[in-house]
Amino acid sequence: MVRSQVRHRWGRAVALMSGIAVATSAFTVLTGAARTQELQVEETVEANSRSSYDILVRPVNARSATERDQGLVQAGFLSGIFGGITLDQWHRIQQVPGVQVAAPLALAGYITPEVAVPIELESQIPAGQDSALFRVTATTTTDGGRSRLPTGTTYLYLTRKGLVRQTGDPTHRLPVLEEQPDGTRVEACPVDDPGVGSGPFDRPDRVACDSTAGSRTEANGEALPGGGAPAGPVGYRAEIPTPMLIGAIDPASEAALDGLDRAVVSGRYLADHQLPGTHEVPATVTGGSTTTVQTLTMPTFPVLAANRSDLDSTVDITVQRLDGTGGRTPLQLGRDVLGTLTGRQVAARTVTAGEAYDRALADAASGEPGSISNNSFYAAFTVGPVRWSTGPDGSLVPAPVDNPDDTWSVTDQGTTWMNVPRSNADTAVREVRTHRSASLSWPLPSIEGVYDPARLAAVNPLTAVPLGAFDAPVTTGADDASRQALGGQPMRPDGNMAGLLTQPPQLLTTLDSLHTITGGAYAGNMHFGDPISSIRVKVAGVTGTDPVSRERVRLVAEQIQQATGLLVDVTYGSSPRPVRIALPAGEFGRPALLLDQNWVKLGVAFTVLDALDRKSLTLFVLILAVCALFVVNSVSAAVRSRRTELGVLSCLGWTAGRIGATLLGEVALLGLVAGLAGAGLAWPVAGLFGLHATLLRASLAVPGAVVLALLAGAVPVWRASRAVPAEAVREAVSDPRRTRRSRGLPGLAAGNLRRTPGRSLLGVLSVAIGSTALTVLLGITWAFRNSLVGSLLGQAVSFRIRGIDYAAVGTVLVLGALAVADVLYLGLRERAGELAALAASGWRDGELGRLVLAEGCLLGLTGALGGAAAGTAVTAVLAGRLPAPLLATAALVAAGAVLVTVLASLVPAALLRRIPLGRLLTED
Repeated sequence: MVRSQVRHRWGRAVALMSGIAVATSAFTVLTGAARTQELQVEETVEANSRSSYDILVRPVNARSATERDQGLVQAGFLSGIFGGITLDQWHRIQQVPGVQVAAPLALAGYITPEVAVPIELESQIPAGQDSALFRVTATTTTDGGRSRLPTGTTYLYLTRKGLVRQTGDPTHRLPVLEEQPDGTRVEACPVDDPGVGSGPFDRPDRVACDSTAGSRTEANGEALPGGGAPAGPVGYRAEIPTPMLIGAIDPASEAALDGLDRAVVSGRYLADHQLPGTHEVPATVTGGSTTTVQTLTMPTFPVLAANRSDLDSTVDITVQRLDGTGGRTPLQLGRDVLGTLTGRQVAARTVTAGEAYDRALADAASGEPGSISNNSFYAAFTVGPVRWSTGPDGSLVPAPVDNPDDTWSVTDQGTTWMNVPRSNADTAVREVRTHRSASLSWPLPSIEGVYDPARLAAVNPLTAVPLGAFDAPVTTGADDASRQALGGQPMRPDGNMAGLLTQPPQLLTTLDSLHTITGGAYAGNMHFGDPISSIRVKVAGVTGTDPVSRERVRLVAEQIQQATGLLVDVTYGSSPRPVRIALPAGEFGRPALLLDQNWVKLGVAFTVLDALDRKSLTLFVLILAVCALFVVNSVSAAVRSRRTELGVLSCLGWTAGRIGATLLGEVALLGLVAGLAGAGLAWPVAGLFGLHATLLRASLAVPGAVVLALLAGAVPVWRASRAVPAEAVREAVSDPRRTRRSRGLPGLAAGNLRRTPGRSLLGVLSVAIGSTALTVLLGITWAFRNSLVGSLLGQAVSFRIRGIDYAAVGTVLVLGALAVADVLYLGLRERAGELAALAASGWRDGELGRLVLAEGCLLGLTGALGGAAAGTAVTAVLAGRLPAPLLATAALVAAGAVLVTVLASLVPAALLRRIPLGRLLTED
């Protein structure tokens, strides 16, 4: 019976087998594609799960509210953290089982040594003249050239005669004297005191004197040792402050963590437990009314210096020789006249921060401890963290800070100002704390070696975490205006210690030598008892993202927190995440900027894997459901098309069991053949696209197709075998007692769908599943790229998953559309007599076609709205929130699903013309 049915009704058999084959092959290929995607993502995550260290330990109050709320670690996490962890806590971390390396880093403070940049002017004294007066102007440029900060004007009187500088009377500032050929002395310049002014950055015009014949110093009328003719050409000496941040490390731990010892390019690496030393420096000391030359013993600390500066700062110096002086000295001319004199440019010099830093290292190449301007270490600075607020667009806005003027004063109170980088006059977002020298014996650095940060072990950009000691935060323009303002370059620190960006330490010393700085050399709290700012921990035995490695890191982090009570962040599996920062305009020309800065998103690798698992499971269920519905509809159509002959068999005495067994046998046979065809089709397709579809998985499609066909046919076969014979032979389409009058084409279409609720529900579910799948896919993609991950690793993964996902959902939508078309066509076949009667009563083909399209539109609208709503709910659960763009996406998906359904309805509408109306009317 089964063989004869298949042989004589081959058209229906082929249609049913085609539906099952398409569903099983699509399921095999798409699940293989999903597995391929999982393997690719797992491989990417596995290769990018390990950063330089696995755990970051900071002081208890080091985490900002923004970091806490968003699961981030701020770029330049050390900025604003000067101490807070004791040596004992570090040693306790070293003793935690599983800790491979625990590398401490302590920030001591900024120093601002002055680097002298000479400009030769002796040759610019006109022939036949004894002197010349020059005007020197300097401008500091930062922020890619956008900020221009005038440094002040210096009038330099350069003479061929000798000069006498007077000292010894602290209550009265004595002028510099010029010696005349006849032995008399003329007042040439006021005392050289460049720090006097009404404010720390309000520098008045400075008047200075120098001599090609040399100068000497007198105290109370008596000559002091030193002086004499200069060794080389005479001119202007630009004293450019070069900010440097001092950090302290444990040499052995740092070498084990990042290979710092292999980055040394000259000199030697810091030795373990290297202790400080001393150095004798001659100094002129004024006390009361006397001035003496003494030898001071200065403490020194060993230093490993970086070979470059990361600062964006340029000093432009211009020199003019003034006309109309008539050989008179500046004091003879008077300050009011100096500003009115004209002149012509005779020299210019541009000094970058990098050049100034290189000069500082060159000065230190002599090997003399503290040779970087010994008199420039009388003060150290520490800064606080940035306080953030959230702008209207969600970007972070740094809160402004007002540092008092005495921050930059040489003494606690007074009007003598330190020579710090001019950029510190710009907008401040950090509190600056000044630590002045507690005595004349301030500590001096002793350069042991120079290292190149570029020679450190290469950092994976997808998992880079800030090392703290070697990298400035990467900050770039986030919009076209900001990128243009920065000249297309990243924004860099500019020497403003109170600014947004802080520089990494240029001078690294040892923890054993740190006490020379923090142990009383400077006033204020320098964290002598708790000098360490952070500890970077690498865990032993971590091999990837496997559960064992994850548990090892978790256990070590938990034990560190319990042993020390410090703030512990697990950076294992983290990745940079761009954070949007709105930086207000500066005071010297820089416009407001919108910046992206890479902070560290914690646990990205595991978030990606977990989200991938949820996404794969969701798509797997959706594909399985739509394939099952498609097969159910196909089997149901096959069974319903044999309603009349089944009724005849029942009237002839066939039992319900025999009828059911015959139908199920036919369905099983067709499922077996379809499964073989589906497996045979899926295997080469998967191989063609390089998908992970094994032979075992393809072969499982055969029993899967049989089981799926039997399950899909169980309900329609059970209903067919239990039908009353008379009703099966001539089944009423609807109960005459429950019919209602339909109003208009939409009402008639809705009534037709209500007459077969089971079949209509199949069509609605098919559209709903496709809409749900597309909404979830778009939502998950959005979540991957923005909310759920929002990191460089997450972006790299999200670009890999889109093609396969959209192919899967495209298949789901196609199957759903075919199911709708099948539902409508089956309804047309069952209502063929009614349609023939409508045509005979005057309905035109166009009106009948619009009726079919209306039914399809109602199916699509119901399914699309339900599917979009379900997809929105699922995505909200996955992403943890319901963003506004997702609602708009769901609306677009619903509209698209309705359109696809209407297009699918065109096929059965077009087949109306092939229905034999005359024969149907004759049969009725």
